[in-house]
Amino acid sequence: MKPPYSFGLRTGLPLLVTITFTLLGSFLVWNNYQNSKTDLVDQSLRFVRHQLIFLQRELNKEASSGNIAELDQALSSRSVDTRYRVLAMVDDQGRITHASRFEKKNQLAVNALEDFDRIRFTNQLRQDRPDVSFNPERNFIYAYLPLASELETGVIRSQGGGVLFAVYDLSSDHAQLWNRVLRTSLQVLVFMLIAMVLMMVLLQLLVTRPIYSLASSARSFASGNSKKIAAIGGHGELSMLSNVFNEMTEQIGNRFARQKTIERDLRNSLQLRDEMGKMAKIGGWELDAKTLKVSWTEEAGRIHGLPPDASLSQDMAIKYYHPQDRPILKRAVRNALEKGQPYDLELRHITDDGKLQWMHSICNPVTRNGETIKLKGTLQDISRRKFAETAQKESGQRLALVVNTLPSGVLEIDLQGKITFSNKAHHRILDMEPGELIGRYFWEFWPDETGRKKSQELFTSIKKKQPEPRFMMVENFTKDGRLLNLEVQWNYQYDSEGVLTGFVAVVSDITEQKKAELKLKESEQKFSASFHGNSTAMEILDLSEGTRIDFNDSYCRLTGFTREEITDSTIFDDDMVLDKDQRKAGIEKFIADGHIRDYPLDVKTHTGEYRNWLISGDFLDYGTNDVAILTFVDITDKKTTEEELRQYEPIVSSSNDLLALIDSCLMWLSLNQSFLWCR
Repeated sequence: MKPPYSFGLRTGLPLLVTITFTLLGSFLVWNNYQNSKTDLVDQSLRFVRHQLIFLQRELNKEASSGNIAELDQALSSRSVDTRYRVLAMVDDQGRITHASRFEKKNQLAVNALEDFDRIRFTNQLRQDRPDVSFNPERNFIYAYLPLASELETGVIRSQGGGVLFAVYDLSSDHAQLWNRVLRTSLQVLVFMLIAMVLMMVLLQLLVTRPIYSLASSARSFASGNSKKIAAIGGHGELSMLSNVFNEMTEQIGNRFARQKTIERDLRNSLQLRDEMGKMAKIGGWELDAKTLKVSWTEEAGRIHGLPPDASLSQDMAIKYYHPQDRPILKRAVRNALEKGQPYDLELRHITDDGKLQWMHSICNPVTRNGETIKLKGTLQDISRRKFAETAQKESGQRLALVVNTLPSGVLEIDLQGKITFSNKAHHRILDMEPGELIGRYFWEFWPDETGRKKSQELFTSIKKKQPEPRFMMVENFTKDGRLLNLEVQWNYQYDSEGVLTGFVAVVSDITEQKKAELKLKESEQKFSASFHGNSTAMEILDLSEGTRIDFNDSYCRLTGFTREEITDSTIFDDDMVLDKDQRKAGIEKFIADGHIRDYPLDVKTHTGEYRNWLISGDFLDYGTNDVAILTFVDITDKKTTEEELRQYEPIVSSSNDLLALIDSCLMWLSLNQSFLWCR
């Protein structure tokens, strides 16, 4: 909506100048006319007075006839201005004897000649001196001219001739005067109009336009644009005003800019506070010490489940806390109000819907002249932390239970090498009472001084270089002096900032395992000696892949192949076995029965000989079910001998003597009936 139109500098100032010049011109014209008129009257009065004395002498000679027409002719013959006109002649009794209007004859002049001054009329009857008066309404000069005889002494005195009343008409003079004044005034007005136009132009250039420039800059500044500058040149007052205005707008603009920055920062700060309050669940509250009314921020109301504008009393606010925690809070609030003591409490809180929360309430009393006027504080929902602490505590308890149930020892060591935690198993391994290891250096249990020094040096190096953790085998003495073999698995402990704070280690007692390993090693050595030194050909075989894990020298002699040739082949790709189906059937029987005994196999050795073998074998407990140990016996010569001896079986069986056939290995080949009866 546009504002209503009003005169401003652009229209008002020219109009004001026009009106001013018009009024001034009119005043000058009127004043000139009045002055000229006054001058005309004064000049005419002086003229008439000057001529009246002369006329009085001349007219006294003509007045005896009493004819006004003759008097007018007498005046004309004496070159008197025709503007004189005789109105009447009055005798010394005041009566009109002759008049231009006959109806006034014989009347008292004081009544009939209304335009003449009565006082002057009366005075003229007693005096011989002429007089004049002016009537501005009719523009007449009234002449009082006493008619008297001239004495020898030259003194004019009354002879009873009366008074001549005449008028001097100034109307034509006034008209001429007015025309002359109008011509002069018209010239003056033209000059004034030209001057007015020039002044308006100058005002427009020097005043109006600069002022409108200032006004435009002011409107721009009012609309928020403080960068627009009022450019008015020169060294005058308006230029100075423009400079002052620009400096003022710049200062105010800078102040507004700072104010806007402060307001923006304040809004951002308040917004950040509200957002942080929402994220951190922190609200503010205030308690009036006189009214005991509680007010709070939006987040504090949200924590309580109430609107931000809700108003509560102290007792109503305390009722939101757990019944067991209310006495604690009441006592703290009372001390804050009466003694000005702040408090910092963590209390249980119950919302309107019955939800249990944990609140961290902080209070700072505000005092004045030693008297508490209000309490201010914050309220934070710490339920997540408290529940996490409870869960962590329970988890820690469960972890401690698990750690103390482990068969392996668990310990924590600080950066000085002292044991800060040790579970029950670690104490049991070292024959220590519970808690006896806490505070002791871990290297105290090394068997000798040299080991303890090396352990300290290693610990210092690990702290400095922090290498990758690895298993360690150490020896420790128990409390009763027994030497233990321990396996240690360790790692680093860091804080939240990644700074090394200590070490954690798991210790296992492998003393019995070491003994078993030693016995196993001795057993393996004995087995290896028996395996490789045995005259019977033997090999350890992985049946699933057909690879030979190990074999003895007797096996090499039996097959005729070197160790390298045997190692590079499997049982499936060598050509020693003549009947592949026979080999496959033997493997299936081995797997099915879990062992094999004297299984015959026909082979061809590396030298090209055909031999007859008997194979026996069992599976080994080798971590898998496919590893077996096999023995190979070459029965080729035995079979030949048996065939030769079988030629004597009829003789042996028919003899009554005790007869038996045995091979070179002292194996029974045949027995007769007599031998069996004797057995």
